Amino acid sequence: MKVIALIPTKNEEQGIGKVIKELKPCVDEIYIVDCNSTDRTREITRKLGAKIILEPRKGYGRAYKTGFKKVKADIIVTLDADGSYSTRKIKKYLELLIEKNIDFISCNRIFKEKSIGFSHKIGNRVLTLATNILFGISLKDSQSGMWIFKTKLLKDLKLESDVMSFSEEIKIRIIKANFRFKELPVGYYERLGRAKLNTFRDGISNLLFLFKLKFLLNSYPKQ
Repeated sequence: MKVIALIPTKNEEQGIGKVIKELKPCVDEIYIVDCNSTDRTREITRKLGAKIILEPRKGYGRAYKTGFKKVKADIIVTLDADGSYSTRKIKKYLELLIEKNIDFISCNRIFKEKSIGFSHKIGNRVLTLATNILFGISLKDSQSGMWIFKTKLLKDLKLESDVMSFSEEIKIRIIKANFRFKELPVGYYERLGRAKLNTFRDGISNLLFLFKLKFLLNSYPKQ
């Protein structure tokens, strides 16, 4: 089975090299989906032998949707380009995905000291709680951006979000569509480079999207 890693990037020169080097033993190919980086992100990516997909339109979800259409693989591994997610358990989780016939593994973050600000941590808890209440599910980390999943399930998903709420949306749709879903822990560290997340703005946006998605799923239960 072909396994690729897919990473959205926007000016991630400080972290992308570390992430690519750590991923190389775990996957067959590595792709970044780059949104108009003006630093050395693409240069570092090319030097390390990873491939580049260009996506000039802004948005975390937009980058992933473009990447999903461009790559050919049986399994996709996603994570951020800033070095915050530990890659140590990827091989183990890939084996588990195949052996236990799981469709989608979401890695719930185990926050290390100083890896995340207080307001961000509270926001994450609020969004996860809201997700669980609205959709009757039981996630530990609705905002995690590290997933390992079989690409065949993408054809059955109608993913709407182009922004940060894509992270919560894909998990909700996977669970509500009755795919085999599992959450497993992963270490989470302080990011390399400047943070792009605006805790309040993105938090409110994600919360509003949850209500929109609730309406959409009620209107079109089969997606």
